[in-house]
Amino acid sequence: NITAKPIVDLRIQKTVNVSTTDVNVTDIIEFTITVWNDGPCNATNVYVCEPLSDCLEIINVEGPGRYIDRYTWVIGDMANGTNATLKITARIIYSGIIENRVNVTCNDTDINMTNNYDNISPLNATTYVDLAISKTVNVTTGVVVVGDVVEFTIVAYNYGPCNASGVYVLEALDFDH
Repeated sequence: NITAKPIVDLRIQKTVNVSTTDVNVTDIIEFTITVWNDGPCNATNVYVCEPLSDCLEIINVEGPGRYIDRYTWVIGDMANGTNATLKITARIIYSGIIENRVNVTCNDTDINMTNNYDNISPLNATTYVDLAISKTVNVTTGVVVVGDVVEFTIVAYNYGPCNASGVYVLEALDFDH
């Protein structure tokens, strides 16, 4: 008896919709993963290992099959000559290096494992802030005389979107006048 086992050639590609590797916390990015079954047989139980960085918050997932636990995309069976595409929209919520490597596997013998892996160039997610400062004085007439008490109020603002650290204000008073 001879038992013929199906053979397949699965192929995967991953892209991200940014034009540079420098991104900011709060940016929204979209990953696109496409899997092809180049045959010659139908592939059974196709799935993709797709571990997303903890720097990301998933906003939306679109595509066939199921996406489970930020890690696995279960496509299921794929006929010879077909493809499947998954789009993951995510918000960057922490600074750091975002790396992402994907690989596709199935229950059948894959005759070309070299095209079963792909990755994006590492993204450098940085925080940014929008700082502002205001200064007011308690003198409303514009005239002060020696001995008057003059009170300045300085307020620093952080309009975000990230927390600021190491912020300081330098105030230089003019004592020559």
